[in-house]
Amino acid sequence: MQVYQKVANDYPYIIMEEVDSGFVISGDGFKISFNKESGWIEQYSVHQEDMLVEAIMPCFWRALTDNDLGNHMLEECGVWRDMPNQMQLKDF
Repeated sequence: MQVYQKVANDYPYIIMEEVDSGFVISGDGFKISFNKESGWIEQYSVHQEDMLVEAIMPCFWRALTDNDLGNHMLEECGVWRDMPNQMQLKDF
């Protein structure tokens, strides 16, 4: 609860609340919802208009180039392609 109190003291125009599925941070014209199990941002809205169609997840992968194919990047670094689905939240 100290974190919430610090936010309330330092930024009184920002509201931070815990809900069943996670945490919601809101203020004048915006709202951000975090999932408690994954940690992903699941909702971001500005003036009640949703800006996301799905949760924001990190992407550690990029398209392969000719050089990547030659040095077997797909085999060597393929683990990064599916990393967001393998990540586990340790603390929130």
